[in-house]
Amino acid sequence: MKKCIIAMCTNRKLNIDNIPALYLYQAQPWGSIRRYLTKYEFDVYVISAKYGLIEGNRVIGTYD
Repeated sequence: MKKCIIAMCTNRKLNIDNIPALYLYQAQPWGSIRRYLTKYEFDVYVISAKYGLIEGNRVIGTYD
């Protein structure tokens, strides 16, 4: 069974549209999650204030 991480969105975001959610968020725990992805395989999901529960690789735009 593949493991997954579900993490919430953060206030610190890149000011870029059309970027995977996994790279949009800049506060912790997102730096750690991105580092672990280079070593381990797992699915990432985001609880987004704007989009709801989405996959980490879903392309979204910045928002407030």
